[in-house]
Amino acid sequence: MNELSKKIAELTILSLVIVLFQACNVKIPVASPKASDTSYQNIEKNEKIELQFKSNLDKDHSVAAGDRTGVFILEHNHEKINADKYIKSAIEKEISARNIALSFIDSGNDKLILEDFEIITHRVSGYSPLVTISTLKLKMNIGTEIKTFISVVKRAKTPVWSMDEVVEPCYNEPTTLLVKEVVAKINKNYFAHKFSNKYIKQLQNKITIKKNGKLTYLDVYELGFSNNLESLDFLKTLTNSQDEYIRLAAISSIGILGDSNQFDFLVSLNTQSKMWQDRAMALKSIGDLGTLKAHDYLKERKKFWHDKTTKEAIWNLKIINLYL
Repeated sequence: MNELSKKIAELTILSLVIVLFQACNVKIPVASPKASDTSYQNIEKNEKIELQFKSNLDKDHSVAAGDRTGVFILEHNHEKINADKYIKSAIEKEISARNIALSFIDSGNDKLILEDFEIITHRVSGYSPLVTISTLKLKMNIGTEIKTFISVVKRAKTPVWSMDEVVEPCYNEPTTLLVKEVVAKINKNYFAHKFSNKYIKQLQNKITIKKNGKLTYLDVYELGFSNNLESLDFLKTLTNSQDEYIRLAAISSIGILGDSNQFDFLVSLNTQSKMWQDRAMALKSIGDLGTLKAHDYLKERKKFWHDKTTKEAIWNLKIINLYL
């Protein structure tokens, strides 16, 4: 078979996949989030925090969101995803993997409350990428103090041979990152464990060597989960990467580290980046800073976007409203 014939055959198969995709529902088997394989180092013994896990989600809450909820059916273990059980189980495993002194109890005044868990799926046509924007929001109530932990992950992929190709990059990896991020933020705020400078250097060398490796962006997120500002300058260089997911991971990680001195840098990304997803992730990281200045900026951006109907406006407002 010559090269032209091969191309024609590939296009024929692709067209068939597109027709089938448009004609029926697609079940997406979302896996359980994977727990980390590295714990925080040099951990001092902390008094254990015990919390009741609660949910403010509706009983019939659907994790699937967006304009394709009738097409993409999200399932976990062959059933509709139960957001409460799914997130509670994943957080428990991640807390254990990171060696954090926190556990859930059946009752008590202190609570970890699930406020939001959604996966927006969007696709313009069978020839365009399938885009997912995954969000998770929890509130931690200890005594009179309430803190909020939010994660947003954007991914996209164009399936070539089958819809199975989108499951790992667009659903499994993002849900894993959502859980890792909120646990990293809980650690930062209540335990202050860190990755060592040595481990940070190892990660940076690994990222540099693998620069455009398929899953390099996951190592970039790990720098964000480190609670170690030694990784900050390196992350800022990665916001110029040609690889979209390394860029987005770097922008998000700057916010996760929570250095308020990065406000102006993140605003510049939000106003000057050429790609909508970079601008959106900068908004998310500005929200993560948690300062009054960051809050005021998000309020101003909400006012700017509120009467607009573009996808960027809709998705930006989704992110902003998680923080306001």
